[in-house]
Amino acid sequence: PYVGGRVWDVLNAIALLKQHGAQKITLRCSGIGRIVALFAAVIAKVDYAPDKALDRAADASLDRSAPIPQSMLPEGFLTLTDFDELAKLV
Repeated sequence: PYVGGRVWDVLNAIALLKQHGAQKITLRCSGIGRIVALFAAVIAKVDYAPDKALDRAADASLDRSAPIPQSMLPEGFLTLTDFDELAKLV
């Protein structure tokens, strides 16, 4: 679908919330979930709010040497832009 199965799942959840009358949706996220939430927020045009307090706790458990799961990134994504540029869109 768009950029990966996890983003697709979030987009479907957003669509369901909108169908049931949600006026404002904010994606709160931390850790590796920031990537999924960022893509979904840009595509669905909803607010994106990474949780800094949760990130401090989650960062300690993330292995920085592990590659980002490919299901979350479109092929060649980082040759076009980076996450800081994408975050400016939300």
